[in-house]
Amino acid sequence: MKSRKVTVLDNEYYQKQMAIKQRDERKRKKVHKYRLFKRTCAGILVLCAVFSSLVIGRGIAYKNRLEAQKEVAQEALKNAQQTNSFLNFKIKQLNDEDYVQKLIRKKYLYSKNNEIIFSLPEDNSQTDQND
Repeated sequence: MKSRKVTVLDNEYYQKQMAIKQRDERKRKKVHKYRLFKRTCAGILVLCAVFSSLVIGRGIAYKNRLEAQKEVAQEALKNAQQTNSFLNFKIKQLNDEDYVQKLIRKKYLYSKNNEIIFSLPEDNSQTDQND
């Protein structure tokens, strides 16, 4: 094949066709940029949604851990309050002289002057179990 040289005629028709071609090319580039912008925005939204989900998930897990710790602390507080009330009751009893004398007589087998104490076998088994 022989190579031939082609020259462009610079007439009105050619100029209109080139203007249409340039306009179509600009439109195609504009549409391409708009699509690229939409895809970028959608990607950013997806990333924000994923990040927000992770943050919310971690917050919920942290909240659940705190609630579990709160329950444990409330149970410990309840036990401490029961122990405290029991000990306050014991303190009140120990401030009562009649109770202290009764306790000493029972626990350490003390007696009043001129008092006779009879010890029964059932009493010894009970004191052994109480110690």
